[in-house]
Amino acid sequence: MIEEQEIGCGDEVFMIGRFKAHEGKERNLPTVRFGNIAMMPAEPVMHSRGIKQESFLVETRSLGGYSGSPVFLRIPHTSVRPSDRRAPQPKTLLEEAFPLHGEGGPWLLGLDYGHLPLIERVRSKTDEEPVPSGEFVRSNSGVMGVVPAWRLLDLLNMPEVVQVRDKHGREIAEIKKKAVIVLDVAADESRSGPEPERLKITGDWEDATKRALNKGKPSKASPKRGKRKR
Repeated sequence: MIEEQEIGCGDEVFMIGRFKAHEGKERNLPTVRFGNIAMMPAEPVMHSRGIKQESFLVETRSLGGYSGSPVFLRIPHTSVRPSDRRAPQPKTLLEEAFPLHGEGGPWLLGLDYGHLPLIERVRSKTDEEPVPSGEFVRSNSGVMGVVPAWRLLDLLNMPEVVQVRDKHGREIAEIKKKAVIVLDVAADESRSGPEPERLKITGDWEDATKRALNKGKPSKASPKRGKRKR
């Protein structure tokens, strides 16, 4: 998909996550932040745990609390791509695993796991010269690291993860066999025929209820009138 759509630097992305500075008291609503791809995952990023992590570098101004947030890629309708001039292609394994997209997306680009800091010298408040103690502070560069979605797919397809998933699937199947109640859910139309006619609510609820109760009752036949004799 990256090659077919010519995904690269400058393409628009957005992520949904938690903004700690305004979490809310009654409801914890997520925030959406927007940005652009700054670098493709050609050079790995050194992780704080000492591993080299394959990553997209994305300018989306990530902050503490957004770690683990999904990052989506979106192609504007005004952006012409080579796929617009080609015949439809079969879906890849990644597209089948993450089917949330239309012609221009959004596609799951990956997960946010952190931002790259800038190391700056501490400066004097009076003359803005570096302090002689040589102290440093970290500032946010505005560039975050995103683990590619195909790495998530590799994680989900690890043998030990597949074994656990299959085990839980068998346990759920056994629980369903032992169920003593049948759920009153709407049946599939292909199995039980067309659904019965539903009452359309066009007025208030009271009128709709009366129509529902009266529906199906035999209507009172009007008395036949004979011809008047002259």
